[in-house]
Amino acid sequence: MNIFVGDEDKPTIYAESLFITVSAAIEAGIIDDMRWPSQLFANRESFERFIETLANYEECFKLQDPWWSALKAVVCPPSEEEGHATAEDLAERLHEAFLNLPEQWK
Repeated sequence: MNIFVGDEDKPTIYAESLFITVSAAIEAGIIDDMRWPSQLFANRESFERFIETLANYEECFKLQDPWWSALKAVVCPPSEEEGHATAEDLAERLHEAFLNLPEQWK
């Protein structure tokens, strides 16, 4: 599964590469709780494409545990036991969290 990170004339990036990069930044602890969308994505369009890709990822592939764990950490406190069984559920929670944050791209 491929996604575009900008206009269609820009290079295609494989979803796996994007998940690895985003997860690595989250696991490294360099992501701010209030600014993570703008730290991880160039603009809202890139964020929305990521959410769409994540929501549909399990149609073709399995979301790997390290990616799932890192993305879950953005939307759930460590003490929360609720699981997010699918990538689609996780994408929905990320989008909801995004809507509750201050403006990211000005």
